[in-house]
Amino acid sequence: MKCPDCGKEFSALGRHLAFADCSPTVTSYQHDVLRGVLMSDGWVGTSGRCLQAEWANKKYAKYVSDELEWLCDGVQKRSNRDIWQLSTVSCDYIENNFSWYSSGQKRWPLNKKLTDDTLKHLYAGDGHLKQREGRSDAMIISCENERDRLKTIAVWVESSGYPKPTPHISNAGSSVLYFNTEDTREILNRIAPVDGYEYKWGKHGN
Repeated sequence: MKCPDCGKEFSALGRHLAFADCSPTVTSYQHDVLRGVLMSDGWVGTSGRCLQAEWANKKYAKYVSDELEWLCDGVQKRSNRDIWQLSTVSCDYIENNFSWYSSGQKRWPLNKKLTDDTLKHLYAGDGHLKQREGRSDAMIISCENERDRLKTIAVWVESSGYPKPTPHISNAGSSVLYFNTEDTREILNRIAPVDGYEYKWGKHGN
């Protein structure tokens, strides 16, 4: 893999970055993609320097890999399973910018506003579009680890410039954010669909 800073090829870019003076730029867009993936299906490895995620959706895994460019260390199929695992290169950036995950419990960072690019990857991973025959669509985002502060999360979403969702715990015990029909239409027409999960946008976002 080529280091975008010095331009040299390395078989293990993370090892090179750990010992060299190179410090490739991570764009704000790449940061928001990483954040959205980590808020949904991703996790930080035990070293604290590598982000990983896995999906049954190969197209989406490849899309995320392409968007992250040099930050992605590749997408691998897990043996004997149709599961695709993505890993970033090991680097200071992951350790320095995603320390909110260091507790080992996935708790969304509320000190920074939600962005369109973070939201679309959060929705792709942990959301779905409730389509009801003869009735309008409703956007729903699961947030199981935020059960104890759902109302705070809803206020944070609104303070980030989006319609305020309704926090809800179902009879089955699922913790979700629920967006009404009008708000669903507004948000999904605002955030672009991602490859592999286009169906979650329904007729919106085109």
